Amino acid sequence: MHKKEASELFNVLGNEDRVKIMKMLYNRGDLTFKELLSIIGCDEKELTDSLEKLLYFNLITTDNEIYSCNRELLNELLSFIVRSEERRVGKE
Repeated sequence: MHKKEASELFNVLGNEDRVKIMKMLYNRGDLTFKELLSIIGCDEKELTDSLEKLLYFNLITTDNEIYSCNRELLNELLSFIVRSEERRVGKE
């Protein structure tokens, strides 16, 4: 993962509802639109917009209206931050 891609993904996650969605999908597993709507507590349009943005950036996937976290990409994003810091510390 490159800095630009990491920056774009963190920008996408710079929204409270999208962070909640990612947290719920990561920790609870697959959820339907109705389940997410109940948990997140926003209106349908806001949830739809957030899901579309997360889908566009491949942070989540959907199959038959069941949403899942793309754990591989999210873990890669988090690893990018840790690796970047480790490299910096190692050079000092």
